[in-house]
Amino acid sequence: MCSTTTSDHGGATSIAAIHPDIIQSHILNGLDGPALASTKLLSLCSDDFLWRQICNSTWPSTAHPTVLHAISSHRAPSTPTPSPPPIYSRVKETETLSGWFQSSAFRIDLVDAKEAVGAAPLKFNGACMELAKERLRVSWILIDPRKKRAVNIASAAAVEARRHWLTDDIHLRYATVVDGGDGELVQCTAVVTCGGKEGGELQVREMSMQVEDMDGKIMTGSDRLRILDAAMDGRRVKSQVETQREAFEMFLRIKMLSRERKQRRERSLDMICIAAGVAIFVAILAFVLSR
Repeated sequence: MCSTTTSDHGGATSIAAIHPDIIQSHILNGLDGPALASTKLLSLCSDDFLWRQICNSTWPSTAHPTVLHAISSHRAPSTPTPSPPPIYSRVKETETLSGWFQSSAFRIDLVDAKEAVGAAPLKFNGACMELAKERLRVSWILIDPRKKRAVNIASAAAVEARRHWLTDDIHLRYATVVDGGDGELVQCTAVVTCGGKEGGELQVREMSMQVEDMDGKIMTGSDRLRILDAAMDGRRVKSQVETQREAFEMFLRIKMLSRERKQRRERSLDMICIAAGVAIFVAILAFVLSR
C-alpha cells in the first residue's frame, strides 16, 4: 500500500503513522465510490477488495463467480454510485453448444412471470410511459468468460415506449444497432415490460433479450453468436441517448424500405407467374381450337 503523509500542523499526527489495517478496515471501507476515487485518497485505494465491496453492494450480480472470473483481469474508470440504486440485478448463464441453440430462434428471458421484482420509483398512471422512457435505465451485459470479453447491448435509455392495447402494460425497448455482415444491419434489443394498478407503483414484470434482422426475424443462436462476437471485438464508443435513438429510427426506416422492396419484388414475381399462366392457357386453347 502506498503511504501518503499530510502536513504536520500544531502537532497533528500524519496519516502515515496510522497502521494500514486500521485505515482499510475502519475508514476506507465506509466510503462510497466517488470519495474513494477522489484525488486525495487515490493513492490509498488500490486494494481491489474495497472496489469489489462497492460493486457487489450496488450491482449484486457482479458477485456471481462467472462474472468475477470474466472481469478479474480488467480495470475501468470508477463511476459514481447510481441514484436511486438498481431495482433488479441478476446473472443468467446460457448454454451455447447444443444443436437446439445453434438452429433455433434465440431469446433470453431474464425475469420469470412469477418472480418478484422491485418496483420502479414511478406511479403507474397515464403519464408514466414517457417518464419511464426517460428515467429507467437498463444495462444488459453479455460476457464471454472464456475470452474475458463483454459488451452492453442495451441503449443508455429506452429508444421506444409503447402501451399494450389490451393489458395496458408498458413495453420499453433498449436497442443498439450493429453490423450484421454482408452490408446488413441487425438490432440487439432488451425489452422491459412494466405494469401495475392505477396510482400504484410501476412494477417490472418481464425482461427479455433478442437479436433481430432487418426483416424483423429473431436470429438463430449461431448467427447471434457471430454478430455478438464481432460486437465484443469492436471499438468502444460512448454514445449519447439522442444518438442511439437516431440510430434506432434509421434502422426502422431502412427496415421499412427493405420490406417495401421485398413486397414490390414479390408482386413482380406474382405478375410474371400470372402472365406466364395466361400465356400457357392461351397457347393450349389455341392449339385445341386449331385441331
